[in-house]
Amino acid sequence: MERLFVLELIAEIRERIGRSAPERGSAFSGQALRLVADRELAGAAGSRLFPGVKEMFGEFRRRGTKTGILTRNCLVAITAVFPDIGEHCDTVVTRDDTPRVKPHPDHIRVVLERLKADPLRSAMVGDHPMDIVVGKAIGAFAVGVLTGYSNREDLEGAGADLILERAADITGHLE
Repeated sequence: MERLFVLELIAEIRERIGRSAPERGSAFSGQALRLVADRELAGAAGSRLFPGVKEMFGEFRRRGTKTGILTRNCLVAITAVFPDIGEHCDTVVTRDDTPRVKPHPDHIRVVLERLKADPLRSAMVGDHPMDIVVGKAIGAFAVGVLTGYSNREDLEGAGADLILERAADITGHLE
């Protein structure tokens, strides 16, 4: 088995179990995803929104720029950190909203469809190489930020078009 991220690993095991016992595959998947959600909620409990994020979204709204968030996390964990996300962002697409999550390009396509946005006139901003990969896959401008998972070399290696210290810094770089 190739090296998989946890969500893909759960799907692969569900499929393997499901070949001989579909109900056991579904039960495994449900239990595994509940454990993942529990971990996400525990992580969210000790987290807070990065400084400047609400102001960044406010600036984009003032400019008439649509914004969307795509995340492999569950919505409950996202709203634990950013309870009023709907007041600041035009759409949020979690793993529960799409059958295939990033790095599969369908995840970002759902966001773009909801926003009625052209991928070639869009930017994908993220702190993980998979964010860069998914943005590049659909032709978006890919922006890496150094406030999270990855270092500059990882983001450059994934093909980032721009690397910023913080996501909020993007308002000074994109028109």
